[in-house]
Amino acid sequence: MGKRAPKYSIILAAGKGTRMHSAALHKVCFPIDGKPVINRNLAVYKECGINSHIVVVGSLAGQVVETVGREHEGVIFVYQAEQLGTAHAARQGAEVLALLDEQGEVLVVAGDRVIEPLVLEKLFDLFYSSKC
Repeated sequence: MGKRAPKYSIILAAGKGTRMHSAALHKVCFPIDGKPVINRNLAVYKECGINSHIVVVGSLAGQVVETVGREHEGVIFVYQAEQLGTAHAARQGAEVLALLDEQGEVLVVAGDRVIEPLVLEKLFDLFYSSKC
């Protein structure tokens, strides 16, 4: 993929996903072509060069942890006890990086949105070439 990529991803997967109309299956666990969307996304991020991942969980947290754990090792999970919005969830993930005393670029993404590798490559190229 691209020459450079963020060191980390923070994947927001804490919301209830009411638009999915399922109380039993978390929105990031819905399959796309037989594979849970969050696992599909993690594979894309790894393919693009992002090797460290933080997943912010909340509603149906156990299901998300189990789904991710079946296919991806080394993912850090952060529990968002109160649903206080997207910015709060992102902050929860960023606090883990601070606790780990880690620095580096971070891709913050919604766990239920699929992003094609080519789009990420273009985003990373723009980010690094414009010295954001």
